[in-house]
Amino acid sequence: MFNDLYYFLNNNISKLFKISSEMFIFVVINLKNTIMKPIKSLLPLAIWLMRIGLLIFAYTHYFDTIMYFEYENLNFYVALLFSIFSALIFISGFLAKPTITVISGLVLAIISIYNLVKLFDLGLTSSLSVFILIAGIAFYFLSSPSSK
Repeated sequence: MFNDLYYFLNNNISKLFKISSEMFIFVVINLKNTIMKPIKSLLPLAIWLMRIGLLIFAYTHYFDTIMYFEYENLNFYVALLFSIFSALIFISGFLAKPTITVISGLVLAIISIYNLVKLFDLGLTSSLSVFILIAGIAFYFLSSPSSK
């Protein structure tokens, strides 16, 4: 029984591989042409998720620092600025003019770069990767402030 299976596979494997690879290429080409188009109607949802994510990040990461109110510590001012400008990015989503979004994106980008420089000495950590994502979101709002 195993000899028959071995003989069959040994003689037909190249034919099977050729058919399966041709089918795979056909499926990939069809997916590319039909399904792989961007869903542009989801862009406002993505932008609002970034706005909400900034607020949640500011709350979870900086709330304790702000509540201790150590005004002599630089971390207090970084936390306060990040929280204020995250809230302003959220609020600016309801406004027609993009000025607040651009300024908030600039401040958040500067704070994120400051945090990246601080964390760079520790090596590749999860905090470093989070601040890279936050910097990307901040640069997005700096470069494309409109959510419409």
